Amino acid sequence: MNTFELKRNVTRIVRDLRVNEYNYGNCVTGLQSSLDDAITEKGVPLKRRRAVLTAHGCCVATCTMCPLPDESVPNNIIITDEDIKQQIDAAFINSDACDVLTVYHNGNFFADKELSDNVREYIYTRVANSNFKNLVVESLPQFITRNKLDKARAKLSGKIMQVAIGLQSWDDDIREYAINSTCTKDKFLEANALLKEFGYSAQVFLMFKPPFLSVQESIDDLVNGVVKLHKIGIDDPIICPMRVAKHTVVHALFNRGEYIPPTLWQLVQAIKNIHERVPNTLCRIAITCLNEFDKIYSIRATACKKCADKIIKELSEYNHTHNISGVKRLTCECKTGGFLNYPYEGSVKERVAAFVLTTKELTI
Repeated sequence: MNTFELKRNVTRIVRDLRVNEYNYGNCVTGLQSSLDDAITEKGVPLKRRRAVLTAHGCCVATCTMCPLPDESVPNNIIITDEDIKQQIDAAFINSDACDVLTVYHNGNFFADKELSDNVREYIYTRVANSNFKNLVVESLPQFITRNKLDKARAKLSGKIMQVAIGLQSWDDDIREYAINSTCTKDKFLEANALLKEFGYSAQVFLMFKPPFLSVQESIDDLVNGVVKLHKIGIDDPIICPMRVAKHTVVHALFNRGEYIPPTLWQLVQAIKNIHERVPNTLCRIAITCLNEFDKIYSIRATACKKCADKIIKELSEYNHTHNISGVKRLTCECKTGGFLNYPYEGSVKERVAAFVLTTKELTI
């Protein structure tokens, strides 16, 4: 099976598994969700408003772990620019005390199939005339172009923009085969350089424990990603521990006993290993991947009842201080458990090919 056939088959399986269960309540003028919280950027405490638009989502959704297409509005429902603008207006209500506006829509901010120039320019203008200092959006790197950034700079009036990019792994085989992403390292590096040229920055997401990897391979992959990003001047990647969501390849593997989600202790070990290689890292853990704030069913990284909340609290504190001492002090009798894993053999590409060959018909 050549590379093209393998990726085509994985993508087919990804799409066959999907079941859209998103209940938008026949309303496409209200936000899917809005959350105010506190973050720390390069040692500076900031108040953030995180708004998720009710929208169609990613137009190139192929990833093996991603449930977002099932959490987006079905494509047969019409959403107009005016609908999106009403949602944006809602994100600005009582926002004067907030520093950062994050606008997500489970997709790519710069993809014309997902958001129009008209909507993007409306967002820029509203941010330029607000108290928000930073605008954070999300996009795969292939949609980030000079023309798009020219239009942003013309309307943002000096406000700072960050673009969240799901690189997921520095390793090409893991990203291309295990995750089945359309993001390439070349496009990522190109987009990162372009953002820097405009005075903007990339907010990079790395995944912890992708499918088809053992625990140690996952820890090594994450550490390698943080080290490589550090070498190109990105010291604040966001680490996303895998959540096993329904109707995904990861969930199919879990049901077959061929994937075990990470434990919080494995995540703690990965953070310790990262600090050994990059002592001054400003990496953050996506705490939203560890709790049920979004009310979406997932199997998430956890530990025993005695220590799980304590670990999450310590990791949340670490996000603000980047002081590893509290994480190092964590301990529990369950600490050494949960490292058993599916006995993978061969290269990542071979493992994915074996999965495809044993997945003729899906009844999951």
